[in-house]
Amino acid sequence: MMPRRAVTTAELGIVAAFSGGLVITFLSQLPGNAFDRLRRTDVFGLIPNWKFFAPVPAMEDHELFHRAQLQSGDYSTWTRTSPPAPRQLAHLVWFPGRRADKGIFDHASELVQLTIADGLEDVGVAPSYRLIQASAEAAVRRTHPDAPAYQFAIVRHAGFDDSVEPQVALLSPIHLVATDRHRDPSTSAVRQTQKTEVRKKVQR
Repeated sequence: MMPRRAVTTAELGIVAAFSGGLVITFLSQLPGNAFDRLRRTDVFGLIPNWKFFAPVPAMEDHELFHRAQLQSGDYSTWTRTSPPAPRQLAHLVWFPGRRADKGIFDHASELVQLTIADGLEDVGVAPSYRLIQASAEAAVRRTHPDAPAYQFAIVRHAGFDDSVEPQVALLSPIHLVATDRHRDPSTSAVRQTQKTEVRKKVQR
């Protein structure tokens, strides 16, 4: 009978690492947002997210809107930041623009979840917030190059199901179109009025 080989420290470390990763992956798939903070520390994107299909499949879309502050101080109408492009036959084999739209959708959905878990004041430094903010600012620069400031909103809707009323999932503060940005000290009442304006725009 051959003698049993002693388990090395390296082997124990590998087993512990894989076991810990399995536990973290399992906890990250549970319903709710209790363990979503684990994914925030995953800088390399190693924790998978399978909650798109289960236990509750995705039945809503998140769409990004923005508006620009004009030189007069008024605001432009709410506009889709990334409107759907007209489909062409060539898109069956080559449609790189769709990747950008999908990226905005994924980051908007993640940002809404972070807002639910941590609140709007704590997500301003999140990568998803910065990406969404940069997308809105780039759109404002294209359509209103002289705009001094802008605001964006993430709207939750049921796609082609008009029986479900759209909801404003996130409304950003006013951002300056510059390197130095600030948060608008708007009151809750003003923020609620702005949400109503966005909802009316989406329903048209």
